[in-house]
Amino acid sequence: MNDVQESVYAGLDRRVGAFFIDVLLVYLLIGLIQYAVVIVSGGFPFNSIDTGREYQVWFLLTVSLPLWLYFTLLESSPPGATPGKRLLKVRVVGLDGEGIRFGRALVRTVVKMLPWELVFVTVLLPDPLFLDPTVVARPAVFLLYFLLGLYLLAPILSPRKRSIHDWIARTLVVNTGIAPPGERS
Repeated sequence: MNDVQESVYAGLDRRVGAFFIDVLLVYLLIGLIQYAVVIVSGGFPFNSIDTGREYQVWFLLTVSLPLWLYFTLLESSPPGATPGKRLLKVRVVGLDGEGIRFGRALVRTVVKMLPWELVFVTVLLPDPLFLDPTVVARPAVFLLYFLLGLYLLAPILSPRKRSIHDWIARTLVVNTGIAPPGERS
């Protein structure tokens, strides 16, 4: 790989670092909001949720949806970056080097978050693992490890350091201040 590619495309270290910074920020905010709801309501929703499906809906509305909106809105904004990406000096662009719009950012986010959503499904359905002490793991966990491996290997093996969600959404993650070559695939 040449020096231009090394300096333009964000490496796995920055990408994963930015992702975890962003997830931490969102989860802290979500956790505070959920804690406040539980305190103010006297235990809702946990004193009224009984099934895996109800837990799944609760997590979808209060964890997944805010996380999807966070990534989608911020990556489609003019800076093209979340706070984690800004901190690590990377941004998301289209293959032409221009910022991306909401639709493309949404596709990128949905595909990026697929393994995380499968974790929720695996843990919560049909019955939550934490309510069934006899279940140690579910076979779907192996699919999750496989997907995670693909998502992490793709930017290492790709010449432009693109992960699965970048391929599908036709995006690049680039270091800020350096314009990517205007190439199309």
